[in-house]
Amino acid sequence: MSLHDPVTMLARVGPIRAEKLAQAGLKTVGDVLRQFPRGFERREKCLVTKANPEQLSIVEVTVLRAVFLGFGRSKRLEVATKDASSGLKLVFFNPQRINVKAQFQANQTLMAVGKIEWFNGNPQMIHPRVFKADSANVLEGTFPIYPQIKGLSSTELG
Repeated sequence: MSLHDPVTMLARVGPIRAEKLAQAGLKTVGDVLRQFPRGFERREKCLVTKANPEQLSIVEVTVLRAVFLGFGRSKRLEVATKDASSGLKLVFFNPQRINVKAQFQANQTLMAVGKIEWFNGNPQMIHPRVFKADSANVLEGTFPIYPQIKGLSSTELG
């Protein structure tokens, strides 16, 4: 394989993904190799009470309940959860595409990834990424963040 070969020579790049990459100016293997991350994010597994507010935390939580609050443009979903050390509220503003019954069942164990903030003395995560507890998508460490390409996630570029 050479740097001048089309991106379709790369594993997991078919015609659809190749078209999305081409729209971002990435047409050859060399173009993809020269696409540097715009930054890095550090993720660390921890308890809510031990979380560093400056970095992303991975917290294993149990869902207590999920409720919709507000209406119209101010509608939000608040999911009350707890880990071994404390409670944690997961907050999603304007939650139209969230299937609450499927994603947030009582007593379900999840992995929440996001920055833990304190609001009115209580810990919360705003728009966390949520995965099933046994998911391989939740890894700790340092990960690259690539410029956004419409239709592709930063994970697919990494």
